[in-house]
Amino acid sequence: MRRRIVWASVGIAVFAILSLLTQRKARPAVPADDANVSAVSAEHRVRKAVVDRPEGVRPAPSGLAAAYAPGVVVVTNGVLEPDLRHNFDPRPGMADHEGWERYREEMRETAKHGEKGKATFHVVDTDGNSVAGADISARFFGDSGARGQTDADGLFTVEGRTLNGASLSYTVNKQGFYQTRATYQLGKRGYRCLENGRWIPWNPTLRVTLKEIRKPIPMYLKRVSLPMPVRDQPVGFDFEAGEWVAPYGRGSSPDMQLTYTWTTGEDSWRRHDFTVEFTNSQDGAYMAQKDEYCPFMSEYEAWQDTGYAKRFQYAYERTSDRIIQDSKLGEHDIIVFRVRTEADPQGKIVNARYGKIYGPFEFAQGREKLVRFTYYFNPTPNDRNLEFDGEHNLSDPKWRGPDEPR
Repeated sequence: MRRRIVWASVGIAVFAILSLLTQRKARPAVPADDANVSAVSAEHRVRKAVVDRPEGVRPAPSGLAAAYAPGVVVVTNGVLEPDLRHNFDPRPGMADHEGWERYREEMRETAKHGEKGKATFHVVDTDGNSVAGADISARFFGDSGARGQTDADGLFTVEGRTLNGASLSYTVNKQGFYQTRATYQLGKRGYRCLENGRWIPWNPTLRVTLKEIRKPIPMYLKRVSLPMPVRDQPVGFDFEAGEWVAPYGRGSSPDMQLTYTWTTGEDSWRRHDFTVEFTNSQDGAYMAQKDEYCPFMSEYEAWQDTGYAKRFQYAYERTSDRIIQDSKLGEHDIIVFRVRTEADPQGKIVNARYGKIYGPFEFAQGREKLVRFTYYFNPTPNDRNLEFDGEHNLSDPKWRGPDEPR
């Protein structure tokens, strides 16, 4: 009896093992990754597959997994502060001033032999997809640098030394894209950026965007430098004519109204107020930031409907020894505008013209009170495209301007 029970138990165990083996063979294969998935999504999957493995069987990450591994500092288009693992206060008398002085001496000693640097570039398009075969030229300050192409994952690694400098400059090119050119600052005053003769963070991933050349078109492009004809009164400016409207110029459409006011007082005090206004009921503009790593610095298209403001106010106020207020449109800013807008009875836009103004928008320039700005104006109604072709300037055929495809 007891022997029959033992044999029955063995039979049940064998049956269970055979069932498990059969299920494993019948399990469907994991579908292949979609070829068009973005590099960022692919990187997350690769990193998860590596990180989630048990200790002892985890291989060293490579490719995108290494470029985005936990602990790797990722720099987007060259605009990230250095590793902030130690923040000094360099001002005399502050708590850690002595630490900062010791660090400066350490840097001086290291600089005699050159500081080692390493970085990995990950080149992507505007959708985040890796760009293979992009030409890269990278140079640590004082070093001869390196040239090469990105691999299938859009990666390229450079290693070298800096001599009497703290920067890594790079240029990225590929047919069909705008050139990307920028400098990554390895060092920053007040922060520990060197350790054992190496720049830290060591081997950051520099994520570099290449903007596609999509649909560049001819545009009106002009760099304006005009004296304000009157004070304390709005003056219309015509983007197509590139001039003030009558009676101050040959323009006929007051696309934008500019009002300039200045006052002076005792002790060399003076204040300049400047207003940009769009008076047509459906006209307006919005602010954006330049992509300064690229010659095509704006977005590709203006917004379609909402988000347009009617009025922008700027002020500059100072005395003989200090600036009290300076709210000019800066050199890093863009104004995207919509003018000559027409709408149907339900308020739907049926006709409009679009363009952009590149900062800085300067005023209070000299005795003539000059106003200076650069703008692009699309000649086609209802076309929100902001991409200038760099060749056909409808205002001045001799001047191509900064938005030049390469």
